[in-house]
Amino acid sequence: MLLSKQYATRWPLRLALATMLVLLLFAWHFYLERAAYYDLAYHLFIYLKDKALFVQNRRFVAIVTQLPTLLALKAGLPLDAVLRLYSVVFILYYLGFFWPAPTGFATSRWPWLWPCSTCC
Repeated sequence: MLLSKQYATRWPLRLALATMLVLLLFAWHFYLERAAYYDLAYHLFIYLKDKALFVQNRRFVAIVTQLPTLLALKAGLPLDAVLRLYSVVFILYYLGFFWPAPTGFATSRWPWLWPCSTCC
């Protein structure tokens, strides 16, 4: 690895976690702006119309972010909740890869899983 697994202090990790949490709050607050982006708006239109997963250009890892949204649609949640969930799920996806990274777990035991963090 390029970086050592141990940091001299914990503040870089705390700063990174705080940044991810701020991004999560921004995703929750600015969900309409995020959903109005042409790619996400098109995906949401397909979800609402077909109520099925939409894999475009063989981006199968996008199913990870589409599945919670699709389940929320099928559960009958209001559109406002679905839009918020779709906005937040991207940050939660990257937070899921960020959390084990400082411990070395993601790179030492499951190295094949790490490239998935850049595919969505």
